[in-house]
Amino acid sequence: MKCVPTSAHEDDSTYLCFGDLGLFLLNLLSLESRTSEESKTVEESFALLNEMGNSPDPEVVNIATVNVFEVLTDRREGIATTRQHLKGQAANEFERIVSRISLHV
Repeated sequence: MKCVPTSAHEDDSTYLCFGDLGLFLLNLLSLESRTSEESKTVEESFALLNEMGNSPDPEVVNIATVNVFEVLTDRREGIATTRQHLKGQAANEFERIVSRISLHV
């Protein structure tokens, strides 16, 4: 996988790429309204996150968890929308992160 850097870093590591995805998605979820293209991007992003979060490979699940799910808990919009879109083990993993973070708030 080759990352197209969208932030100040030039590193193309998987973790940094998915960290950028998490921030990008959180910003989209925080918009008052979205264009149809932005809405499509949100849907496709959650399709990928469901695949990753339901993967039998723990490393793939970890990438989604650490780099995207944790970022999406930074704002209420992120939590609410993510809860609507994730299914199965991906949803369980997200709720584990939400419960862990809310214990420290």
